[in-house]
Amino acid sequence: MTQAHLKAQDTAGSEAARYQAKLGLIRSLYRRGFARQDILELFRFIDWVLALPEGLETQLWTEVQQFDEERRMRYVSSFERSAQKKGIEKGIEKGIGTGQARLLQLLIQQRFGAPPPEVEARLRGATPEQLEHWALRVLDAATLDEVFRPDSEH
Repeated sequence: MTQAHLKAQDTAGSEAARYQAKLGLIRSLYRRGFARQDILELFRFIDWVLALPEGLETQLWTEVQQFDEERRMRYVSSFERSAQKKGIEKGIEKGIGTGQARLLQLLIQQRFGAPPPEVEARLRGATPEQLEHWALRVLDAATLDEVFRPDSEH
């Protein structure tokens, strides 16, 4: 708190110097090992004492958030990063599958009318490969049954 007050006096009249002083104080809180919640509490005081114009304040917050993310990532093990990545990939795949099912449902509706509930359920439970296969069939099928016919039937 004393450092913040001294920096405020030293940087009076220079927004660039005040920005650097404020950023330096915040980073020093991280380096000293303060808990994140303590840093936020001290930041409120620093923010009040070393006020910046809105544009510089936004820039500072962006830099602090990036610094905070980098610091937190150091403590995430490679196993945790791998698990997070797999979770994200699985979520993306599920989202793509949901989108494929919705698009196929719209194509079926456009071509054959509103699909019955059993077709909607089948679309929701299908693999991405099945959905792609059925989507290609929608283009040439004369009936809804032809879209879902087993491959052995012609």
